Amino acid sequence: MTTFDYSAIDHNGKKHRGILEADTERQVRQKLRAINLVPISVSGTEATKTTADKKYAIRLSTATLAILTRQLAVLLKSGMPLSQALQGLCKQSQGQSNRLLSLVLAAVREGNSLSQGLARFPNTFDQLYCATVQAGEHSGHLDRILEQLAEHAESQQTFRQKTQAAIIYPLLLTVLSIAIVTGLMIYIVPDVIKVFTDTGQPLPTLTQLLVACSAFLSQWGLALVMALAALSLALMVAWRLPALKRTMHYAYLHTPLIKTISRGVNAQRYMQTLGILSQSGVPLHSGMQIARRAIKNSHFRHLLTGASSRVKEGQSLSHSLEQMGYFPPLMLYMIASGEASGKLDQMLLKAAQQQQQEIQVKVATAVSLFEPMMLFAMGVVVLLIVLAILLPILNMNQLIT
Repeated sequence: MTTFDYSAIDHNGKKHRGILEADTERQVRQKLRAINLVPISVSGTEATKTTADKKYAIRLSTATLAILTRQLAVLLKSGMPLSQALQGLCKQSQGQSNRLLSLVLAAVREGNSLSQGLARFPNTFDQLYCATVQAGEHSGHLDRILEQLAEHAESQQTFRQKTQAAIIYPLLLTVLSIAIVTGLMIYIVPDVIKVFTDTGQPLPTLTQLLVACSAFLSQWGLALVMALAALSLALMVAWRLPALKRTMHYAYLHTPLIKTISRGVNAQRYMQTLGILSQSGVPLHSGMQIARRAIKNSHFRHLLTGASSRVKEGQSLSHSLEQMGYFPPLMLYMIASGEASGKLDQMLLKAAQQQQQEIQVKVATAVSLFEPMMLFAMGVVVLLIVLAILLPILNMNQLIT
């Protein structure tokens, strides 16, 4: 059978799109009429048209990927054949998920393995995912491997949500603070200060500074916003340059306060990826090559290439990573313990879990310290504005007395 894309409308004029399996386009049209849909167009899907190395730009969220992976693992664990499991998922999915699963199903029915079918969607299934599935196919424990991948995706999603939730409030507090102070300087301060300037008395130095800042924001505020927007756009464009990106990534790993979090996040991601690959039966050196590509920091990733080469030459994993100087000592100790006990895969995952918990604690601590610091800074700014307004009043009272 072949998969077909279709477009149809119902009796209410609502448009429907989807994918159906049939031998011919005529059968697809018959099936659509059977469910009270009027076919508009029917065509073969891209999966039926050509090459096995064809790639598609479909992208699913991490949460959706975790759900689909978990569901496929459950179906396979129940003894259902792969093609039937994929077909069952297709029937209950919608939108991009339905299209992706349909294309994977078509690839599997053409004789490709599941890993080969998934590799056609690099935006959704990265190299870690495909390599782990391939290892599961070779070992005969695909259901167990998919469960591990689902747990990995869920863990990454939970970690990302907790980190984002911890950062949102400080960012919101910062933006509101800047907006409030800017509003005071542009709309409130000029009217208040005008009362004192009309009297002709000399203004205190602090009040003069406040007047200068207010005048600058009133005249050049819009230009300043546009300049900041242009600078942000320029940085976004420049960020695509490999040399600049490498320099910034190096700075992340060596800047005080930031380096601890940056090193911890990259080390945790590498350990968790390598642990999953090792537990799936992927050889250590091959797993290191794949796990290295999961790291977003280009400088950290470059150093991992040297670590992989040293392991290939016969050096222990813990010693080769220690030479990088970026992995926490406790994590290295756990890796060395795993190598000595022959349980490296388990210790890699435990080290990643321990590091993830430590990062969450550090982020929470940093946020808890940032909030009072931001409130204190806001209080100081407001105090200076109040003093700048009160000083002329006090001077007037002294002149009267």
